[in-house]
Amino acid sequence: MMLRDYLESCCRRRWEWGSHDCTLFAADWVLAVTGTDPAAGWRGRYGSADECRARLLNAGGLEAVVARAMTAARFSETDAPVTGDVGLVRAPTALDGMGVVSAIRQGDLWVVRGIRRLLAAPFPTARAWRVAA
Repeated sequence: MMLRDYLESCCRRRWEWGSHDCTLFAADWVLAVTGTDPAAGWRGRYGSADECRARLLNAGGLEAVVARAMTAARFSETDAPVTGDVGLVRAPTALDGMGVVSAIRQGDLWVVRGIRRLLAAPFPTARAWRVAA
């Protein structure tokens, strides 16, 4: 699957907690291009912002959850993300206004899933993992 096609398909999908939200946005991309689902244990396990927040806090926070999942799935961390890689960036969030969210690299920008649309900007990178071939 081409990244452009994936992003276009996301624009047609409605936000749904536990199915198509800011974190699962990047995990869905990883699944589409690698066949590996780093978020398998999270899908369908929450249905609201409050449930998501509680699960994340109980598991050590989004950064810890994503790092464990990407390590378990054997994706390598990178300091030089390229188009198609995934990461955690500082950007507007559906949970806290501004914080760490998952993202997909496209050129020099990070793309994140907002409640109403995708946002692309040079958001500050917290961590990134190599997904691109």
